[in-house]
Amino acid sequence: MSLNNRKKLSFIIHSFEFGGAEKNMIMLANLFYQKGHEVDILVVNSKGQLKASLLNGIKIIEFNKTRTIFCFIDLIKYFKLNNPNFHFTSIAHLNILSILCSLIIRPKPNIIVREANIFLYTFEIKNILKKIFFKFLSKHLYKKAYKIVAISDSVKNYLTSELKLNNNKIVKINNPVDHINIKNKSKEIIEHKFFKRNEKVILSVASLTKQKNIQLLLKALSKVVKKINVNLLIIGTGEEYKSLKKLTQQLNLDDHVDFLGNLNNPYPYMKKCDLFILSSIYEGLPNVLIEALVCETHIIATDCPGGSSEIIKNYGKLVKSNDQDELTKEILSFFDKKLEKRNINKRYLDFSINNQFAKYENLII
Repeated sequence: MSLNNRKKLSFIIHSFEFGGAEKNMIMLANLFYQKGHEVDILVVNSKGQLKASLLNGIKIIEFNKTRTIFCFIDLIKYFKLNNPNFHFTSIAHLNILSILCSLIIRPKPNIIVREANIFLYTFEIKNILKKIFFKFLSKHLYKKAYKIVAISDSVKNYLTSELKLNNNKIVKINNPVDHINIKNKSKEIIEHKFFKRNEKVILSVASLTKQKNIQLLLKALSKVVKKINVNLLIIGTGEEYKSLKKLTQQLNLDDHVDFLGNLNNPYPYMKKCDLFILSSIYEGLPNVLIEALVCETHIIATDCPGGSSEIIKNYGKLVKSNDQDELTKEILSFFDKKLEKRNINKRYLDFSINNQFAKYENLII
């Protein structure tokens, strides 16, 4: 790459903990660095294991703050001293912080917002004031961004209909997925007691939050195990862990459920399980469904607001959101059908790095 084409890029994330936004921002940082650009990654709190996945040569700026708002002065100082050509941000509070800071300084960096969720569904009713506040800020500040990346059709529709943003400012770009790397990692040999039994295994990979609605899956499983021998593996962590463990005990599912926490490589589990389930209340564009398709895993997902239906199309089964009876019925129906072990498809290629990253490159031309 010539010096004239080389850009100074910055990316901001909350931490190096496992999360969809963090994984995607780090992937983009790595891809732009491989293309010859100068890349900095800014992190509010540097805890977490994803730091190891950053390529050598990417500069890490650690703010070491407990909350995003406390990074306000640090981010302004960073912009002034480093003058990035483009600044990438994801997650609402980081988006708002980045735009606010950019309005204060000159020259102003080009802020590229990656919107990954339908913000209308982000908070519960008890936090209605918080929802209104963030929606108000997003509606007025996102207009100041250079470009807004919507990761699915549903997110784009939300941005235009709910936030009333100009369609010309919005670019739809699906999350790039490194399917070659996933396929290679899925070959790792794993051992787990559930795979040794002559029983079926369901897998869910999700943060243990209200959004992912794991309690719906547990309640459905409690009905399923009365008819067939099925076990559930859950990969992920979050604030709902204790309540979900308690619910597991209350439903007498201790022998059928295992919480594995966060794993660097969940793909062998995806490849080896019989069925993958995502039970979310809302989504943006859930990478785990794309990854499950790469691993040729059969899928059941809730037809919730967001991009789940956009991903799986005819390569999985959608059930009504937050409907325990329908999810139970579909799980029983799946195992009754005795389908082929693998879900053979090429759908995941639509989300390949080759198809999606070029769209990101066009943003910085």
